Amino acid sequence: MKKQLSFLLTLLLLSATVAGCGNSQQTTDSTSNADTPSIDVASVAMEDATTIVQSGLTFSIPTDWIDNADINLMPNSFLDMEGDIFTQVKYSFIPAESFAELDDLESTVPVEDLMIPLFNLLVVQESMENNATFQSEAASYDTITELEPQEGYLYYLLSDYNGDTSRFSEEAMAVYTDALTLLPALEASIVTSPPNLEAVTESAAADNDYLAFISTTLEGDDINSTVFFDYDLTVVNFWGSYAYPDINELEELEAFYQQLQTELPNVNLIQVVIDTPDDAAEETVKAAYAEYGVTFTGMSPDATLGNWVLNNLSGIPTTVFVDSTCKVLDYKIEGIQNASAYMDYTKNVLEEIQ
Repeated sequence: MKKQLSFLLTLLLLSATVAGCGNSQQTTDSTSNADTPSIDVASVAMEDATTIVQSGLTFSIPTDWIDNADINLMPNSFLDMEGDIFTQVKYSFIPAESFAELDDLESTVPVEDLMIPLFNLLVVQESMENNATFQSEAASYDTITELEPQEGYLYYLLSDYNGDTSRFSEEAMAVYTDALTLLPALEASIVTSPPNLEAVTESAAADNDYLAFISTTLEGDDINSTVFFDYDLTVVNFWGSYAYPDINELEELEAFYQQLQTELPNVNLIQVVIDTPDDAAEETVKAAYAEYGVTFTGMSPDATLGNWVLNNLSGIPTTVFVDSTCKVLDYKIEGIQNASAYMDYTKNVLEEIQ
């Protein structure tokens, strides 16, 4: 149960990981020891105690954290060359008592409220040290340890989380407190080195081929990239409430979706409304959905998917095709189509990939 949950949560990272959905690429830093295995941050909790990330961070997860059946680790990482924070690598503790809530698809409790951070590693450019994003993140911890800087980059270990933990039981907090006693061993293992910016750029290009997200539907239900796993092909339509009613193909998309149910049940349709989450935008879209009897899933983009939209779309509506590994295929439809055109195009794509 522990490792299965850890693997599932790894796929559902709260933000973009170094390796994207469906991307098994591993990375090394040119200054690392050749005998040290290179492991994706997202899978280190299950597979190995050593992690190397492109930002120049090497550290070892204490073995007792991995072997202890009561300690469930949730790794969460992102790397953003242009962001206020260059890299974040955070490991959180998931109490066993949170499992039921995590497995409840109707739960409204945010995933991050069901876990407690053990530590948080941050890398920032020297010029960004005092930005509000970094300061806000650091404010959640009582201990901020400065690590060895590298060529214009500053490295920090944040520990002793000071956020609200009142929802957790005494038993859970006892396990968490015991786990914290191993933080000195973690800190002693950390080695910094200059970021491998070339590898970062290559990895970002690879991630651009996949759609990875953790977000919500317009109905408020959780949705993430695992939605692609159940279908041979998913048609993803990008639209915005600000285009309504001038640009509106909801009736045709619904007709197309109904055809898929009967003719191609192994194909799904999802619409991403790019200007949500936003109360006014959501009200507009929900009213439009009701008017046209829409039954397919509409969703909001998270930050990761929002960045993908900015980097890959020139306008809306645009429709792309995603396979069961989250990979975006080399097929794109721009502009309004009717249901018949969507169906014909989808059948052609399906034949190509099969």
